[in-house]
Formats: sequence, structure tokens, C-alpha cells
Amino acid sequence: MMQRIAVVASVLTFTAAVSVAGGVAAWQPDTEWLEVARAISETRGKASAEDWLDQMVERELARVRSSDVLIVGTVLRIEAYERTQQWDIWTRWTVRVERALKGTCGDSLVVFEACGGTVEERSVAISGDDRSDVLREGERYYLCLRCQNSDPTTLLGGDDSHVYHIERGIVVRKGVSEDDFGDAISRLVADRDPRRVFASSDAVVQGFVASVDFSAKLPPDPSAQQRGTNHLILDTEQAAKGPFSGGESLRIELPYAAGSAPDTPSFSTGEEVVVFLTQAGDGCWTLAHGTDSRMRVRADGSLGCYGSLQELAVSACAE
Repeated sequence: MMQRIAVVASVLTFTAAVSVAGGVAAWQPDTEWLEVARAISETRGKASAEDWLDQMVERELARVRSSDVLIVGTVLRIEAYERTQQWDIWTRWTVRVERALKGTCGDSLVVFEACGGTVEERSVAISGDDRSDVLREGERYYLCLRCQNSDPTTLLGGDDSHVYHIERGIVVRKGVSEDDFGDAISRLVADRDPRRVFASSDAVVQGFVASVDFSAKLPPDPSAQQRGTNHLILDTEQAAKGPFSGGESLRIELPYAAGSAPDTPSFSTGEEVVVFLTQAGDGCWTLAHGTDSRMRVRADGSLGCYGSLQELAVSACAE
């Protein structure tokens, strides 16, 4: 189970201490948040300002930790084009990856797209779900990304909170050095390393998603004492841990969507995945570690830098 993130904020120093695996990491709130917190402190008191700042930091940490891939890189190209069959304008961003702080990219370049952009005199607003329009060509960023078919293809979130602009070695929205910020992120996501997730899981299984039902958005009435309906059916191929051997049809209970950036992985029917599972007290299997309970299998059959499932198992045991 993922430990609850604890945040302690002070409107006097405006720093936050975040509980992580192996200790505490410092996390700097956005400079704009600090100004708001100061105003709240003056008008409504220090306690109200602390509560507000706690909520903002908690939300940001959940977003960072739930990203599939977190990279630092430079935007090389921004290209808008028309899809002739759909008569839509799309924009494509190409980013040169310097390093990945979480997850794997497989390549030195990451390309992702969003609906919207400008071609000649015709413009369509960038999709509000992506907000990739905050990126600028030639600039460096820390980026929180979502994956589709094993590759990072979209920015995470519905606003610019998934983007951290770097200018002259400073993360602009934080006012801290990029090295200090990178170190804070690395500590924040350390327990999301697949090797650690493997070690803390009851079962690790590879297979194809036969069906997925994620329609229930709210939990049932607790007094009804009934389990929710969200689940997926996995046709297993092999297992590296747990009571499975491959060839089973496995039902996995899925959590409810909660908040603007739920720590819940996405699944698509037909895709091949590795899932990290834990067994509930009633014998049902559930996701062991939020978003990082799933690794998509690439077209070449690999798990990115971890190679095959067997190689990941060996690496986890040696950790």
C-alpha cells in the first residue's frame, strides 16, 4: 500500500516537509501560492493559510507521483498541422530528453500531440485537457507525462501544473535551483521504482487486458457493505511472483476515480501489461501501488530499461 503523504507547512518560512521512503524531503511551494498564503494569513489567520497551502502541496505531490514518466528536457520543435480526414488542427511537440527521473522513455526524443493550434489563418484552441500550449520552443522543462501504448504521449493534468519551466538553472515557479528540485522529485518518487513496487507486491503478472469497467465514479453506500463494480479482466500469460502460472483469467478490482489527478493507472482493452497486485482480506486482488501498479509491455516485448518481466524480477531481488 502507498503510504499517505504527510505535509507540514509553515506560513512563516513557507517550506513543506514531505514524508517519503527513508525520511523526509523538502518541497518548495510555488511562489504564487506563497503570496496567496500570506494574504490569507493576514485576513483569516495563520491556520487558514496553512490549511490552504497544505491542500495545494498535497494536490501537486499527488500529480507528480501519479505521472507515468517524469523527464527533464528541451522542446526542440512545435508543429501544427491539419488532419485532412477529420478537418482538425493538431499540434505536435518534440522534446529532447536529458534524463528521466521516473519511468522510461526508450528514446532520447519524446513526441506528444494535442488537438488545437494554428495553421495559416485558421486557429483552434488547444484542448483544455492538455494545455500543452504553455510550452515554448527552445526552452527547458521538467514534464509530468502520461503513457499510451507504452510511450509518453500526453502531458498530465488539465492545467500548467504538470510543467516546470527552467530558466538559467532555476525552476521558475518554485524559485529554487533545478538540481535541488530534481533531487526533491527523485526522493519523492523513489518508492515508485518498479523494483521496489515488485518487492512490496503479493503478485506480479503479465497478460492482456480482456475487458475493463471503470464506470463507477463514487463508492457504494458504506452501510451496504458491498464492493464496487470497477474491475478489469486480465488474460494472464506468465507470473514472476504470486500463486499464478499463466493461462488464468484474473479479475482485478479497480479503485474509484477521486480528485483531479487520481493515483490510478489507465487500462485499454487489448493492451499487454504487467500488473503489481496485493490480495485483500476477502481474497480479491487489487492494485498494489496506485499508478505504478501497471507497466505497459512495449511492441518489442520489453518493459523499457528493465527488459523482460524475468529481468525485472532478478533486478528486484538484487536491489
